Amino acid sequence: MWADLFVFLIDAQTQINRAIATDVNAFAASRDWMLLASVLPLGILFGAVHALTPGHSKTVLSSYLAGSHFSVLRGMGVALTLSFTHILTAVLIVVLALPLITTTLGG
Repeated sequence: MWADLFVFLIDAQTQINRAIATDVNAFAASRDWMLLASVLPLGILFGAVHALTPGHSKTVLSSYLAGSHFSVLRGMGVALTLSFTHILTAVLIVVLALPLITTTLGG
């Protein structure tokens, strides 16, 4: 059962990733900013599916919340903080790596 769910999530990520790549390539060819903006919902969907895969501190977060006497609102705040820091870290890695990638791969 869990293996089937994991395979489904990986397949969904692969399909979404291909759609994003197609749209980004179309944007690179046309420079149509509306086309690029249309990719954002796919990015959000990819992130949601990605968050369901193993890891991402779900076990740690659920254990922390189960062992504490926090309210649901406070638990949501902790989950949102974790999500925000996860996304911020990913964006910072990309932004900081961009000059290196541009230099080594020739932009």
